[in-house]
Amino acid sequence: MLFIWLSCCLTNLTFQEGRHEFTLYAGKYTVYCYGGTGGEGYDNDQHSSWGGRGAGAKGTMIINGTGSKFYAYVGGEGKCGGKGPNDGGFNGGGKSGKDSGGSDASGGGGGATDIRFEGESLSDRIIVAAGGSGGSWKSNG
Repeated sequence: MLFIWLSCCLTNLTFQEGRHEFTLYAGKYTVYCYGGTGGEGYDNDQHSSWGGRGAGAKGTMIINGTGSKFYAYVGGEGKCGGKGPNDGGFNGGGKSGKDSGGSDASGGGGGATDIRFEGESLSDRIIVAAGGSGGSWKSNG
């Protein structure tokens, strides 16, 4: 989840999982980023653990000029299921392993949430919140 708050005008932007392109104009902004939650773990095809919560990151930025282009990559939740392997969430969540002898599966990792300035490469990131780990067997992420 990503929230952007413009302090002068009480303007809010909220983004859900996925890639988003937007422009911010002159002003002071507070940014809150939250990484995706990890997927749940399973034991004998039954839910047995919770995925870890994604990290949170907060920052303030001042924009000058007529407008600056940004990209938000909002991390997705790690997938879960008793058979595994389970996919990680959007934006870098890791794929889980698979129990080769049964139906125990860990959850996929949650994806990171980040904001990129003027480009879409990893080096254009200006703030990042990591995704949570997947639950595994009886251990929460």
